[in-house]
Amino acid sequence: MDLKEAFSVLGLEDRKKEAHLIAEGFSDVKITLGKNRRRIKESQLEQIEKKWKDHLKDHPNDFDGSLASFQRGKIQNNILYLETRPTKFSIFWATRPEESGGLLVRASAFDREYPLPLSFGAIAVTAPSESYPKGCIVVAKRSKTAFNEAEYTFLPGGYFDPQKDRFRESGKTFLSLESAIIREAKEELDCRPKLPPQYLGLVYSRVGSKQPLIAVGLKLSETTEQLKLNKDVDEWENQYIFFVPADLKSLIYLSINYRLCTHDLWKLALYVSKNY
Repeated sequence: MDLKEAFSVLGLEDRKKEAHLIAEGFSDVKITLGKNRRRIKESQLEQIEKKWKDHLKDHPNDFDGSLASFQRGKIQNNILYLETRPTKFSIFWATRPEESGGLLVRASAFDREYPLPLSFGAIAVTAPSESYPKGCIVVAKRSKTAFNEAEYTFLPGGYFDPQKDRFRESGKTFLSLESAIIREAKEELDCRPKLPPQYLGLVYSRVGSKQPLIAVGLKLSETTEQLKLNKDVDEWENQYIFFVPADLKSLIYLSINYRLCTHDLWKLALYVSKNY
């Protein structure tokens, strides 16, 4: 089915405008990491530090990690090329606009006004089993983190870490999507997904976090029953994890009865449009 029909079938038409699709139809992603030439005034740094300290009072588990800010991108020969530069979560948190809106299209860079940290998010399907012949999709209820508290999200997912997900090739620094997927799948589910992923699209959320996300579909080697036995998982970002059978009827029930995060409702619609 097409994307418009997928939103309709899932009962998500009224929330479609919370994000917009930047790109789809690509079969690979190449992400370069450039130098950070953003200049921040000393007065602004003091303001960022104050806002971050205030934020940590209510969200003590949030981490001021290294991120990669999305500057520009293009599709060529079915490959999505993205250019990024280093930033920090505290800078993103303190400078992002509070009002909703789309990307600020500038001649120089999308992130000219404020950082746009790049992340990925997956619809991960467990291996088939006797109880779940089509496998299950992994869902979690968010805990008290910076965005989307108490809403529902699909696992795994997370930001690119320029310190961990990078490699050098032909004199350039690249970010590895597969490295980020493997790292987050290990942390959140204690499993290793099958690669490469199915590329669903590049989505920008107009509300909430206001950032770009690469949406992918993943197949897991483990069954639902095996994942339920995993204890070595990082749960601070989520209240609890549960599994939804990967048939269309169950996914429709999920989308209607559970409030999904903005990126996640788009992930689900893209996944359904390409697989059902």
